[in-house]
Amino acid sequence: MTAPATSPIRRHSDTELTRAAVSGDKRAFAMIYDRYSNRLYDFCVGMLANRDSAADCVQDVFCTAATQLPQLRDPDRLRPWLYAIARNEALRRIRDRRREVPT
Repeated sequence: MTAPATSPIRRHSDTELTRAAVSGDKRAFAMIYDRYSNRLYDFCVGMLANRDSAADCVQDVFCTAATQLPQLRDPDRLRPWLYAIARNEALRRIRDRRREVPT
């Protein structure tokens, strides 16, 4: 019996993927997305109680991550950094909802 193949996503640490993505490796950024997008979506659904808004929030998280990733000082902190972006984005959306005035 052979050992199960390791997923390419699991083979690389967050640190390795972050460093590769910062150096321009688009596949590394895609692996980061694949690793965290579903988890972040669930997190955002929990905060926003709206699946469409949560999907938009996750999209914005990865847009921010794509531009701000070089500023991440400790590549080993990728996961909490992404969750912090998601939390801030979800809270912004909640604040914006409260400001909306029904017509």
